[in-house]
Amino acid sequence: MDTLDTKKYELCFWLKDDGTGVAPIVFFDSVKGVVQKAGGFIISERQPEKRNLAYAIQKQRVGYWCEIMFSGAPEILFQIKTDLKYETAILRKIIVVVPDVKEKKVRSTRAVRKPESSEGEPERATGSPQEMQEQLDSKLKEILES
Repeated sequence: MDTLDTKKYELCFWLKDDGTGVAPIVFFDSVKGVVQKAGGFIISERQPEKRNLAYAIQKQRVGYWCEIMFSGAPEILFQIKTDLKYETAILRKIIVVVPDVKEKKVRSTRAVRKPESSEGEPERATGSPQEMQEQLDSKLKEILES
């Protein structure tokens, strides 16, 4: 098995509720064994979690939701599917390919150019507060004299 040929897969399945709560955990371990026996490497797993089903599957209203993420060659999928095909404890199952997450390029933000002051906008005075006060006084005298 070449590392270039391996892909990540996620096996999601519903298990029947037998009422004891022990059988789903035991069967979950056997499903992990099927994946490992086929040549898959388990990356992560989600322990069986009891949930209500949206609709009845094989007259079951409650089931255990399980997830196993594994990596392996595409050829092992056939063996996993055939091993799990006739298991009566599985209500539904699906194996999906997990896409590789690539880093997104972060675009640098562009500097926003401020619009140049137009004729309608007053110009801002620059300098110390004392100079600005003197400029205001001189403008005020000009206005009052005219």
